[in-house]
Amino acid sequence: MNKDELLKIYSAYLPYGLLIETRTDEEIKTEGSYISKLTGVDHLGLHDEFANCWEFEVRPILYDLSYLTKEIEHGGEKFVPIVELLKIKYPNQKGRYATTEYSTFGYPFACFSVDAGKQIKVNTSYLLEEPFWIFQKITEWHFNAFNLPEDQFINKATLKQ
Repeated sequence: MNKDELLKIYSAYLPYGLLIETRTDEEIKTEGSYISKLTGVDHLGLHDEFANCWEFEVRPILYDLSYLTKEIEHGGEKFVPIVELLKIKYPNQKGRYATTEYSTFGYPFACFSVDAGKQIKVNTSYLLEEPFWIFQKITEWHFNAFNLPEDQFINKATLKQ
């Protein structure tokens, strides 16, 4: 990707405190990892919380989209993103969330418990009706919303603390 494309991608994460890895693979082997929070983007490069300016040779720390159906941690809370999205779309079901289940084809859906042990099953395809707010949420939760190639980001779920 060229510098202009990366500028657009990284700037979308600015309001959400994206973490970036600022060392090359070789530097990580010898000096260890250096992670900081992205605070600004301009024509010179990326600015971090320590007032450093990096060219676009960094890797953002993001969740792979496959983690939409798995438990993640964001902002000190653990949750399953696809279920949180369904809760946002169906706010009258708050407090009734039971579980994430999967169809025979492997697609996830949320089950909301209702009176007398009955359940309401909500298919994730219902989320496709309103893509903008969903894109905002997965960007906020630091997902690879722009489909960066695997070598251009660090998978947050596999990052060693």
